[in-house]
Amino acid sequence: MQTLILFCVVLVTACVCALWPSFGGSPNGVGPAGNRSEAPATDRARPDTLEGVLVDQLIDGLIGPREYVRAMEHLAASDDKRHPLAVPPKFGSTDA
Repeated sequence: MQTLILFCVVLVTACVCALWPSFGGSPNGVGPAGNRSEAPATDRARPDTLEGVLVDQLIDGLIGPREYVRAMEHLAASDDKRHPLAVPPKFGSTDA
């Protein structure tokens, strides 16, 4: 019985230690004392593409996941209008 209790205590301790960094922080990386838990966005290289800008905004917490997905859908739709995908003919057909 003591072995089972000791095993449970060790298991709970290991789980708490594994999850410890995620306790007490908010999604934007600012902890309860106002300290940043990660480097600010100004330390990163600025992206050259719209996709990169959207990812930066998502990481910085300026937009949410739903807004990111919606923006990527609009970007994909506009890209499809500008550069439509042409399906090649079947292999062995007379069109090839």
